[in-house]
Amino acid sequence: MDRKPQLKSPTDFSHPDKWRQYVRQTVSPDEVGYTLAFGRTIMFARFYEARNQPFPDQFLSEMAAVGRLHDPERTEALEALNDRIFASMTRFLLAAARPEVSERVEIATPVSSCELIDELAAYLTKENPYYALWIRCTSPVSEPNSELAWEEFVAQELGDGTNEEIEFALLVGQLGKLLTYFRHRNLALPSHFSGRVWFLHYLPGAERNAHARALVQELAEATGSCTCA
Repeated sequence: MDRKPQLKSPTDFSHPDKWRQYVRQTVSPDEVGYTLAFGRTIMFARFYEARNQPFPDQFLSEMAAVGRLHDPERTEALEALNDRIFASMTRFLLAAARPEVSERVEIATPVSSCELIDELAAYLTKENPYYALWIRCTSPVSEPNSELAWEEFVAQELGDGTNEEIEFALLVGQLGKLLTYFRHRNLALPSHFSGRVWFLHYLPGAERNAHARALVQELAEATGSCTCA
């Protein structure tokens, strides 16, 4: 990881906003996007270090290839790689925290894709206030007179929320739309997707948003066309 030696790491800052402010004040404007993305990569590498795990060779190889690109392709490629690294980290944590899950799945009675999505939607409605907000926005029973788009509805309901909170709410709405798409077409969710949604609620804000983006991206790619922002 060829980071400039004079540039501080995001781990040197108490809050992600302070890191972002530092980057914008320190590097040239055309390097800000890549530097912020690389800071996220550094945090992921620290995750493996903290658990005495080697950083996967496949990601090191991809990073070397990314470094040979030029912007905007370089930043876009690193952001996509970060999402894959985060997905790998999530699978690692789920396997460590819930080793019995795969055994239960093997012996469980098969259920349809629609039933699985309904169970996941019920869980999200109960555990995720932003998903419940999306249900309100899209339900004619809950909001019979509302003609607001989801983005407008979020702005109305979370007007005093932080940018991080609003971004997460918008991502959850995208997730809801994609789950509805899968249910209406009786499509199977990607492997371990439900477990990764479960893990979503145990992450701090910045990591939660990154994980939500990865979940939305994964579903969008599975439909054959990306609908995420």
